[in-house]
Amino acid sequence: MDENQTRTHASDTGPRASVDHASGAHSGFDRRSVHRPIERWLIVIAGLIALMVLVGGMTRLTGSGLSITEWRPVSGILPPLTESDWNDLFQKYQSSPQFQKENQHFELQAFKSIFWWEWAHRFLGRMVGFFVLFPLVLFWRRRSIEPWMRRRVIALLAFGALQGGIGWLMVASGLVDIPRVSHYRLALHLMMAYALLTFTVWTVLEVRYGRRSYGAAEPRFSTQLADANTQSSHTIHGRPQRVTGRSRFTLVHGLCVFLALLIAQLTYGAFVAGLRAGYLFPTFPKMGVEWLPLASMPTCAESAATGRACDPTLALWTADAVLVQFVHRWLGAAIALLGVALAFLGATRARSPRSVWIAFGAAVFGQFVLGIATMLRFYTAPVAYGAAHQAGATLLLVATTIALFHARRARAYDSAHATGTATGTAPDAALLDKAIAPVGNRALATRGRVA
Repeated sequence: MDENQTRTHASDTGPRASVDHASGAHSGFDRRSVHRPIERWLIVIAGLIALMVLVGGMTRLTGSGLSITEWRPVSGILPPLTESDWNDLFQKYQSSPQFQKENQHFELQAFKSIFWWEWAHRFLGRMVGFFVLFPLVLFWRRRSIEPWMRRRVIALLAFGALQGGIGWLMVASGLVDIPRVSHYRLALHLMMAYALLTFTVWTVLEVRYGRRSYGAAEPRFSTQLADANTQSSHTIHGRPQRVTGRSRFTLVHGLCVFLALLIAQLTYGAFVAGLRAGYLFPTFPKMGVEWLPLASMPTCAESAATGRACDPTLALWTADAVLVQFVHRWLGAAIALLGVALAFLGATRARSPRSVWIAFGAAVFGQFVLGIATMLRFYTAPVAYGAAHQAGATLLLVATTIALFHARRARAYDSAHATGTATGTAPDAALLDKAIAPVGNRALATRGRVA
């Protein structure tokens, strides 16, 4: 079979003319074109969730989170419309601990400045719910959304409603005695938001590229070139590659470890915010003049007064501002080292778009540098540096999710190729290269412009 015939056959038997695994029906049309409206819808949802996280960060940084002292999920969607409404809300705020202990100088105009941040944060949460629910009903009535997609969106809607309840529980913790929310509830609220964002981004990727791995999709590829593809290596995106499952195993599991550490780091970031530990020790790498200034801890100061040695308990590692900042800064350094190594490995070895790994590495390095800058300059402009640092964390989480998705697909391809080689039915390397290339390049690959 000559080269032109091979390319034609590739376009006929490739991913576009395949069995639709989600519905079981044979599809002779462009799957991505059919799902493009759903993909775009989910991308907008992910963007709204990310925006809500950033507005939530601004609400915290401006001290606005306790400005609304009641939870009205339905009627609260409307802001105060009359002067009487404003006065009523201001009177309720005046009975809160934050006003009585921190903001007694506030007049109505100052109250309005903090009210709008909290109202906007809650309004965005409601808008996310509406934007999930109504298009879902529309797609469902038109039968244009597959069952697995419906289940994902319904789960997103349910956990989004739960997130609203968690948010109120967090606010309520700051309306009693001490005008400061529980940093544990703050961390739970933030991590739930990040879980929703990750879940949505992952669903977007599955809608775009398909749910099944290359292992499950292996029968789609023709076997007419099997005897020509028993070699142990080939070229992906112009780079020599060795067909082994081990390199993909290392990359995927390395990313899983990275994601676990990132979740811990984000949690400690919430602890730093809740305990206001960002104002401590604007130095790096040392904290002041010491690596770990135990004498600055309240419990250690009490121990020194009684002549006892300071022995921080496990609970203090999540409750003491000094220890929390210590963990946050050095866990960030460890994550940065691991992330750069994984980005290099992915860019040089993974059978996935190199741009994914460049973006991942840039997000890792950029967030680390931004973290150091925030540590050194936070006390001079806490709102600006704090918001930028949280935006960087959000981008890093998204980049990690995308990198993990592509790494898992590449590992599944390796497994399929290794199995096919052993049985004499290995798919053509060129076909698989096109299958894992960016979607925008597939048309060019079919016409022979991408090798």
